[in-house]
Parts: sequence; structure tokens; C-alpha cells
Amino acid sequence: MEIAFEFISGENTGKRLKFNQSSVLVGRSEDADLSINSDIVSYEHCRFTVKAEGLYLSDLGSSNGTFVNGNHHNSGFVSSGDHVSFGQGGPEIEVTFSESGRSEKPRKRSSADRTQMVQAVSKKLLLKVDGGESYEFLPGRIEIGRDSACDLTLDMPMVSRIHAEINYIPPTISIKDLDSTNGTYVNGERITTAALKFGDSIMIGEKGPQIGIGEGAKFRRPLFTRLLKVLLPIIFVVLLAGAGYRYVYQPWEEKRSLARQTLQEYVSYRLIRLSKDLGDPQNEIPLIFVENTVKYVDKFTGNLRGWFERSLERSEMHMGMVRRMLRGAGLPEEFAYLAFVESGYDSTATSPAGARGLWQFMPATARDFGLTVNNDMDERVNAKKSTEAACKYIKQLYNLYNSYMLAMASYNTGLGRIRNALMRMDVIEQNRFWYLVKNDMLHNETVEYVPKIMAAMIIATDPVKFGFSEAPEKK
Repeated sequence: MEIAFEFISGENTGKRLKFNQSSVLVGRSEDADLSINSDIVSYEHCRFTVKAEGLYLSDLGSSNGTFVNGNHHNSGFVSSGDHVSFGQGGPEIEVTFSESGRSEKPRKRSSADRTQMVQAVSKKLLLKVDGGESYEFLPGRIEIGRDSACDLTLDMPMVSRIHAEINYIPPTISIKDLDSTNGTYVNGERITTAALKFGDSIMIGEKGPQIGIGEGAKFRRPLFTRLLKVLLPIIFVVLLAGAGYRYVYQPWEEKRSLARQTLQEYVSYRLIRLSKDLGDPQNEIPLIFVENTVKYVDKFTGNLRGWFERSLERSEMHMGMVRRMLRGAGLPEEFAYLAFVESGYDSTATSPAGARGLWQFMPATARDFGLTVNNDMDERVNAKKSTEAACKYIKQLYNLYNSYMLAMASYNTGLGRIRNALMRMDVIEQNRFWYLVKNDMLHNETVEYVPKIMAAMIIATDPVKFGFSEAPEKK
């Protein structure tokens, strides 16, 4: 699709620009595709995106708003001939577009061409993560990253917040790395931008999750097929429940089809046991904590299954040493799974924020606990030395709160937030961590961080139950 913008007000009046690309960023930034030097225009003001249905315009949280034909516009399709202004009284353009460039003489399509075009337009894009769960997307822009707002969320340390984007405008597919820390790879080659085809393999970071590219289903399945897809899992669950099966005795393929509460019961039972092992016994785990743990059990056995499996394999090298050092420091061995979640037991893992090593120390914290971090040496990648530093850090957190659960939470969120939450407590509670959870007094990221560790612990200590190989410490 060729898009043309003609300025009809402002200092560029009469200027006409053409674009033949899937996305056009408009803003005051010099890096914007359509750069407008005006104080009314935000740094990144709005974006035009080519979709199968037409041209889509999204305001990017601009200060002065985006207006289409005089009406305030947040997001939606625009028509050829519409007038778009950037802020009331700001620069205004007329938008025109066509499916092919006006200067190009139309070519008569053969029957084969028309068939190929119809097939391409009628297919969704299928993304299969680590050979596990598959996701289908309609044509358009698909963001991949760690942020929950991304179209495909991969919650792993080597994945940047917004890592890469795929543009699917049938029959073409392309990918662009969005200045990620650990890079984007297509068929083993690091790329900035690249064309894709069905069968290609994308790697998010050199050691990150692998995404396969395939053809998805047609946009609109027949009614019978859609009803069958909804009803079959329900029928399957009813039949299994009627036969008296229980979740904990089923193979993993059957477990994922069973009623939700059975998984919650199993996780809740394990959490009660773990709370006692960690010295913060709780006979009834708050529902939000159970649900967050179940969510990560689903992720680790679903779209993050490949990452979890590789982390299990990597943990064979260090898990025994980490457990011994934790015991020697008088700490529960369960803290070994904090490193599992932080780095996937990759001693060279580096986060976009600059944290590094098994325990994902930031440079300043690493130095505080005796590690050398400079241009010549970085002891954060030394598994033994960084574990020794982590034991000191966790011990300090425990001595501060007299609670292993609070120490685990504080490792993620920092001393200040936990201290502030405790100061807001209006009663004296022995199990202060659970009080903070029940009363929604913890930061959102922390509310999910500890359940993530618990989910990893539940699976890794009995991996066969969840379809993985035997636990490293049991081999």
C-alpha cells in the first residue's frame, strides 16, 4: 500500500510525501518517518499502520492529541482523503492511499496469482514458541517482548521489554529488532531487519526462546468447527471427572484439560508445605497468591516450556553447589530456585537493565557484597563467587525482616518498598509476608515474583509429573 501525506497547513503547506511501508511513525523526533518540527507535535505523536482491513491510525499518548476531520482520535481506521491534524490548531495533512502505487501500471493477474493472494489474505500467522504453544495473529504489527502489553509476551530475563516486531502484510512477512539488549536472530543469523517466510526460525536473544513461523487457520472458521472447538474440551473434562480421575494422578497431556480448581488445589497444597519449609507457615494460602502461582505453572509448562527445559538442563551444572553453599550459610535450600527464575541458571545472562550472572546482580550491589566489577573483570559471571555474595545478601535481608518470604520478596523489589509496606501495618502479625499479600500491600511486580519462584520450585522438584525429565538433584 502506498500512503501519501500532503500538508494543508503549517510551515510545510503544499509539501507532499509518499511512503511505501507497513508502518509510519509521526513525531517531532528526527528519527520519525514523518518528522514535523513543531512544538505542538509530541516527540512520538502517532503511528499509521497498514493492516489487511485498511490504514490504522493510533495516537501514542501525545500531549495535544490527534484529530481526524476535526474529531479527537485515539485509534481506528482512517479513509483516503481524511484530514489529520496533530493537536488542535497544529499542522494538518491530507491522507491518501491506494493498494498499489499510482505510478505503477496495473498488471493483469493470472488465475494462479489471484489464488495465491486469496490464500495469503485468508491465513493467520502462526507463531510456535519453543515447539510448545502456538499463537495465531491476524495481519498487522505483532510486538514481541517481556512487557505484558506486547502481543506475544515472553517473560524471561534475556528478553527486552519490547524486543522485536513482526509486520505481517500478506503475502509478505518481515521482522525488526527494536534495539534489544540481546539481539534477534533469524535462522541463526543476528538481524536488524529481515524478510521472513513460512518455516523460518526466530531466536529472541542468542540463548532465548525459539519461535517458528507457520501458516495459521483461516480468519473465519465454519460455525460447526468453532462450536466443536469450544465443546470438545468441556465434554472431555466432564468425561474425565465422571470417571473419578484426580489431577495429581494424570499424565500431563490430560492434566491441562482438567477443571481449573484441581490444579489450584494441588498448587495450594504444595504452597502450604513450602510455607512451612521457609519458616512462614500458613494453613490457608491467599487466593491471589495461588492464582499467580498457577499462572506461572501454566507459563512454564506452556509457552515458556522450552526456556524452562533448558534451565533445568543448565541447573545440573550448578544446583548442587548452590544448595551446599545455602546450607553452609544457614539458609533454606529453596533459595536455589531464586537463581533459577532470575537467570535460568545461565551464568552469563545479562538483563536489559544491566543485571548479570546467576543471581542477576546489578554492578553496585555486586560490589557491596565483595564482587569485583570493572572493565577488566566481572565476577558476577563466576558462579561460585556470585553465589557466595548472594548468600550474604539473602542473609542480610533475613536478619533485617526475620522472614525468609520477606527476604525473597525484598530481593526483587528492594529494601525500601518492603520497609514502607511494613510501616503501613496497623496490627502486629507473626506472618507479616502473608498479611501484606492478603491486604494487597505489596508492589504488583513483587506479588507475581514470589509466586514465580514457587511455581519453578513446584515443577522442578517433581518435573516428571509435569512432563519434564527427572530433577537434576535426583539423577
